[in-house]
Amino acid sequence: MVSTKVVELNEVSTNESDQPPTFDLDSHEWYLNRELTWLAFNQRVLNEAKDERNPMLERVLFVAVVGSNLDEFFMKRIGGLKPQVGAGVKKLTVDGMLPQEQIDACYKRYQVILTEQRQTEEQLRVLPKRHYRTSGGTRQRSSRCDRVGLARP
Repeated sequence: MVSTKVVELNEVSTNESDQPPTFDLDSHEWYLNRELTWLAFNQRVLNEAKDERNPMLERVLFVAVVGSNLDEFFMKRIGGLKPQVGAGVKKLTVDGMLPQEQIDACYKRYQVILTEQRQTEEQLRVLPKRHYRTSGGTRQRSSRCDRVGLARP
């Protein structure tokens, strides 16, 4: 049995002490970490690679993009945080993290993404290969080569 409560308009408090909530915009809880949001973006790209509704070659491309992005992430983003740790920087970022805390959080998130990326790569490798021939590290549709009169690799 579902009960519904009807509140009449005159029951709502009109007391002047009912102020809208105030927000401390200097509070760290309102901000996202720049590095962690970049990793979250790459997780979403990896999710596209795992989505079976996408064509296989696009899925392979998404996996490659994630790999390239993670390489750049460590060279640029983590590479920029390490000197700060070495210099003993103790200034909190807007989201309330120290440089070493950011590195630790990134490595933790990176491990999850890397594991999923490897699993996705393995799943893509075992897809049916009957329509594809492998030669020299490239894949081409055999039937497409036949249709346009090209020699198969």
